[in-house]
Amino acid sequence: MSIINQMLKDLEQRKNASDRTMAGLVGMQAVSERRTHKKNKDIFHFIIITLCSLSIIFFIYHKIKIVSSSFIPHKKEVHLIPFIPSHRVSAGSKISTLKQHKNIPKLMTDSSVETQYQRALNLSSMGAMDQSINMLNKLITEFPHFFPARELLINLLYQTGNPSRADQWVQNSLQLQSTYPPFVELAARALVKQNKTSEALQLLQTIHPSLKKNPNFYALMATLYDRQGQSDLATELYEQLVVLQPSNSVWWVGLGVALDHTGKQDQALIAYSRAEKTNNLSPELNAYVNTRLQG
Repeated sequence: MSIINQMLKDLEQRKNASDRTMAGLVGMQAVSERRTHKKNKDIFHFIIITLCSLSIIFFIYHKIKIVSSSFIPHKKEVHLIPFIPSHRVSAGSKISTLKQHKNIPKLMTDSSVETQYQRALNLSSMGAMDQSINMLNKLITEFPHFFPARELLINLLYQTGNPSRADQWVQNSLQLQSTYPPFVELAARALVKQNKTSEALQLLQTIHPSLKKNPNFYALMATLYDRQGQSDLATELYEQLVVLQPSNSVWWVGLGVALDHTGKQDQALIAYSRAEKTNNLSPELNAYVNTRLQG
């Protein structure tokens, strides 16, 4: 009997030991699972952080690329419309020109008016723009139909960065005499600066002054014809203009561009070559001409 009791006791002890062992294994497994879960959680967080970082880097790169691309210079358009005439005409010749236009009140062409105008012209040539502008304002107030003073004043206002005042003077002068070519030309140039090419061309077509006496007027018209796709008409005008002034490099380039647009590349190259030989091209036009001659 004691043997059986001993056996039962031994079995009970083994069972308890086994239970403790199982409990230990379960505990170890739980710890292992917690460690594994924590490790997996850390890996998951690492992946999320990495993806977020990559997304931020890609976003910044994309933005930089967009901003950088906005500073890539576009192909420049050849500008053939110098806003301010490249040469001045003396007061005396301006007055004699005005007398040829109809419907213009008789001007006082005495030495006083001419002297004041010439003085303002000289001041502008020396860089004293404000003094010249003030003198011209006084002269126009006293003699509102002295158109050379108006023309010079408008040009000086554009040169000194006062386009709004210049535009006001243009409109005022055009209302005073709508057929005076310099006023029509200035008004057309103002429209061009507002990207109103068609309106500018229509305005120029309202009058038909002498090409010989108003070459800048027709040079502007030729440029606008070419911009509007009427390159044949532009070519005809430029051909007349370069005959009138063979040393005018801008007009030779204009002729070359118009010929290019009509498919006459060989003749265009001749025009570009003539422009280059004048040796007075602006850096922009010189670069364009060299590109065409080398291409």
